[in-house]
Amino acid sequence: ACRVPLLQMIGVGIIWVTAVLTWFLSFNYLFQPAYDSGQLEHWVLAPYSLTAVVIIKVVIHWLFYGLPFALCAPIFGLMLALSVKQCGLLALGLLFGSAVICFLGALGAALTIGLGERGILLGLLVIPLFIPVLIAGMSLAYSVQIGTTILSIISLLVGLLLITATVLPYFIASPLLKPITPK
Repeated sequence: ACRVPLLQMIGVGIIWVTAVLTWFLSFNYLFQPAYDSGQLEHWVLAPYSLTAVVIIKVVIHWLFYGLPFALCAPIFGLMLALSVKQCGLLALGLLFGSAVICFLGALGAALTIGLGERGILLGLLVIPLFIPVLIAGMSLAYSVQIGTTILSIISLLVGLLLITATVLPYFIASPLLKPITPK
């Protein structure tokens, strides 16, 4: 027998954790191929800002990993017996939350660039940073069940996105300079 109330209770968490684990696997390939091929040196020596390159890389990464998952989230939510309103809020939370997670993951990928087996270190660095985004995203979809207002949660996610999109590119670009600095 299908336990619909159980699926409704844990469905949002399942989708968010699946999304985070999926994106987490892709962060290893954000800057490492450019570092291995020498393209990173070209970015640094180019006449344009490395921060602009970082922003473009992260936005493109989000377009290929975050946006498709956010658009498919209502289908996944319906399969897990979520209401239509919950599915819409889940997609909205994933839309903003995935962009924040892409910037945070890019920071971890930049900090661990040039290391060999860096998956565990990358996880130790960035997974604790994902927790506020996970809590906000899941509480947005659960706000339908508990009857709270969604405006404050959406404001929190948009605020996190604005902060990470404006501040983190500078912090991401800084470790990218380190591997090619002469000794």
